[in-house]
Amino acid sequence: PAYRWHREAQAVEQAREFLAKGNYRSASLSARRALQLNPSNLGACRINADLAEKVHSPYLLDWWRRIVEVAPATSNKLMLASAALRTQGPPYPLAAQTLDELTSSADNIAAYHAVCAELALRLKRTGEATAQFERASRLEPTNEMYQLNLAVLTLQSTNAAAKAGAQATLERLRASTNVGETALRWLVVNSLGQDDLPTAEKFSRQLLAAPQVVVDDRLQLLTILHRSKNPGFKDYLSTLQKNATTNATEIYAISAWMISHSLADDAFAWLTACPAKLRAEQPVPLALVDCYLARKD
Repeated sequence: PAYRWHREAQAVEQAREFLAKGNYRSASLSARRALQLNPSNLGACRINADLAEKVHSPYLLDWWRRIVEVAPATSNKLMLASAALRTQGPPYPLAAQTLDELTSSADNIAAYHAVCAELALRLKRTGEATAQFERASRLEPTNEMYQLNLAVLTLQSTNAAAKAGAQATLERLRASTNVGETALRWLVVNSLGQDDLPTAEKFSRQLLAAPQVVVDDRLQLLTILHRSKNPGFKDYLSTLQKNATTNATEIYAISAWMISHSLADDAFAWLTACPAKLRAEQPVPLALVDCYLARKD
């Protein structure tokens, strides 16, 4: 028995190491070996759930159901409900049932109210979602993600004082190392919704100085410069095009933006000037197809 336990623990440890290195196939094999020795090995079940999450496997819910059977802790049930929200469609029966079962036992757990808020949002119950995030924030006042979500929902309020408070919260959170980029993105969106282009540009440039910037953030600034008829628009577009010369995905994103802003001819000229090797790499050929369609060719 001791040797069997040693082999089981070793297989789980190897699975964790493979998972950390991104070697999903070997991680799966090691976890499977542990489960052959002990079908109730919680560590191996969790690793399989993580793998299913990473590869968007339809077996994600099955693994979380199994984890809850092995260890029916509240935290595991909340993870099951969260997974059900991501994999099932409305009205999200498994998530709703699981949360309903936890109503009395988990009322003082912030994560429970956060998952309830997510369910309410997916069912388009904004008021209920706001109340749930308020409860979560009271239970964990230092959790910046709860503060962020509550502020974003409050921005939709008709109460001027509440909206101003939400704006102040987002401006405070933009300095956070955890949610700073997300807070800045919402500040940009809020400024654009109010047609306050100078403020939107200010927040957008602050976002672009952050480490976790994606191409959509750069295109957002491009949109602002285009809408405000900023004289630096063409130079910035040219910079984005030059920086994307080795990234086919970014080339497609920039081309799609140009087509959607009535710049299909310019997009076509840029794409056809790219090196032949790059033009053959997907999704650049699809970008060319989109240009032909936009030009009715």
